[in-house]
Amino acid sequence: MSYDNLFWGDTDTPNHSQWRIKAEGLYADRDIWHPTANKYFPLGAIAESRDGRMWRYQEEAGNALAIAVITQAAAETANWTYTAQTNTPDVWVAGDKQITVVTDTTVAAHDLIDGYVYVPDGTGEGNMYVIKDNKVGTANATSGYDIVIDIADAGGIRTAIVAASDVTIWKNKYKDTIIFPTDPTGPCTGVTMTAIPAGYFYWAQVRGLCPVLNGSETVVIGDPVGAGTNTAGAIGLLDVAADGDIPIGYVAKASTATSDYAVIDLTIE
Repeated sequence: MSYDNLFWGDTDTPNHSQWRIKAEGLYADRDIWHPTANKYFPLGAIAESRDGRMWRYQEEAGNALAIAVITQAAAETANWTYTAQTNTPDVWVAGDKQITVVTDTTVAAHDLIDGYVYVPDGTGEGNMYVIKDNKVGTANATSGYDIVIDIADAGGIRTAIVAASDVTIWKNKYKDTIIFPTDPTGPCTGVTMTAIPAGYFYWAQVRGLCPVLNGSETVVIGDPVGAGTNTAGAIGLLDVAADGDIPIGYVAKASTATSDYAVIDLTIE
């Protein structure tokens, strides 16, 4: 599978080639511990260190984040899901590189870069496409909004849809991330390495030894722990069946008191 999407960035990042980076080689003003107002890498870019730790490049949603807390992808936008394409002005055909998607609420320009278009039901169902870029939604003559989307997948649309097909769109997993709530509303995206100002770009750790806020439960070395526990952004004893916790790793160094910080061997990825 290949993509031809180009990165909408700045002079430091001319294209999408910088997906995998040696953490030790990052410039000091944009390394693991320095959030930035400007975007220097594609969202989801990977940084790895020689000891096996790994980070993902992300964008904070606008609320700020504390150090060593668990993060989550933006919650689903209900009005962008399972929308019948009854007013699509140009129903997709195989090979299309630009399509129109009807949604119940509008979408800001460029908000879906590296996000996804998915057909969950109807003709064309089961197909998902990476978004190269999108234009701002415009109100259509019937109801809802028309969103013009450029497709990044090489070859464009693989299977045509019809007007009654349902379509879902959503942002890149690492765009507009939030603190992980006590009840999950999206996938886990990592752990912050420092305090993150509102709306800044930053690296969140997803693998290897990492300090993480301990919640209200006592944990010991070797305990499997999860996100979505009694304290937002904190680890707790893993209980998927009862609480819907999302497993993120194992305790490597326990804290001596709850609300302190434990070291977790992260297995988010």
